[in-house]
Amino acid sequence: MKAHRPRWPALGLALAMLAGALCSLALARPAEARPLDQAPAPSACAVDLQASARPPVLLAGETLQLELELRATCLGPSHSKSVVLVLDASGSWLGQPIQAQKDAARELVRRLDLPGNPSTRVGVAMFNSSARTLCQLTNEVGRVLACVGKFGAGGGTAIDRGIIEGLRVLRYGRSVPSGERITEILVVLTDGQNNAGCDSVERAALQAKNQDVLMITVCVGPDCDAACMRAAASSDRDFLAIPDLAGLVGASDRIADRILGLSLRETSLRLEL
Repeated sequence: MKAHRPRWPALGLALAMLAGALCSLALARPAEARPLDQAPAPSACAVDLQASARPPVLLAGETLQLELELRATCLGPSHSKSVVLVLDASGSWLGQPIQAQKDAARELVRRLDLPGNPSTRVGVAMFNSSARTLCQLTNEVGRVLACVGKFGAGGGTAIDRGIIEGLRVLRYGRSVPSGERITEILVVLTDGQNNAGCDSVERAALQAKNQDVLMITVCVGPDCDAACMRAAASSDRDFLAIPDLAGLVGASDRIADRILGLSLRETSLRLEL
């Protein structure tokens, strides 16, 4: 009778135990004295662990190879943020579209949670054939929400002038004394093509980037010059293409996540055993 070597699944339980040990080591920190009735502070880190084993079925005497990848995303040091919304008020937004844009802008402001983030300030600028400031940087959420409602739609599409106006808002905000490092962000939204062509948009965006301003661009609908707005963005992850107005609120969520995520640090550890 032929003897069969024992077979085991790829040690899922062992992997889980080892993963738990690795997580404990990675996130270990000195214990702090606290009253017994005081709950421990919540962790500032989120951990993702992926594990694999080869071969998937192990025979007696065979060697098991484990691969573990641990990713920890932790809150970094808090720092100030200055965010300027640069909104499109050209004629193509007449009627319901301008209201949808305003609703999305207000949702973004709410998601930034200004009362809970006192070092974050938001300003608003708009553009059509020209550009103007609707409100300077402020941490007062009610004031920002009111500013978003101050404009109507009509005229051409001067995206380049909108970017320059957004930079003016940031420049004015820099005059406020601050001992902290400030991250500056322009969020530029449009559904069209720049009146003066893309070159002037790219030049304006380059001015912003040369001042370490993060350029987030949002391109709405089929008539938007996606190639131009992608080039104006700081990176591919900072460019959003939205097929129609229905996607505006979802875009607000993604932009808020991007801005809030600027305070996060990610660390990864890969082990092969």
